Amino acid sequence: MARDSLSVDNPRATGLRARMSRAGGLLDHAAREFEVAAGEYAIWRARAYSANDFRYESSAPTGRWRRSVRMIKRSPVVVTQGSLPYRNWIEGTSRANAHSRFKGYWIWRRTRADVERAAVRIMDRVLSRYAGRL
Repeated sequence: MARDSLSVDNPRATGLRARMSRAGGLLDHAAREFEVAAGEYAIWRARAYSANDFRYESSAPTGRWRRSVRMIKRSPVVVTQGSLPYRNWIEGTSRANAHSRFKGYWIWRRTRADVERAAVRIMDRVLSRYAGRL
């Protein structure tokens, strides 16, 4: 039997990917549910960080950044920020950050760490729905 494992990685600086290896059958469905639940949690955390961190001194917030965060439901589930031209600068991974005082918000790095910390809770919640059928 294949060993189950979880990985949360950051393929680009502006998003993350959650994947759980599958053992087959009913666990495939549980693993898929976990990936989607982890993606939804990541979206919630990324949007929460942006709401807390962004400062709007010159105008009201447009919501463009929050709307750009979305989940692509494939395997693995990918949570990304779309194609905003300034997304790397906001995260702090642009070359321009090295030459300015602004070092980025680190939204995706903090979101990834949150998903990794919450992974066991998320999986417990998913597996509790399958407990009677295993």
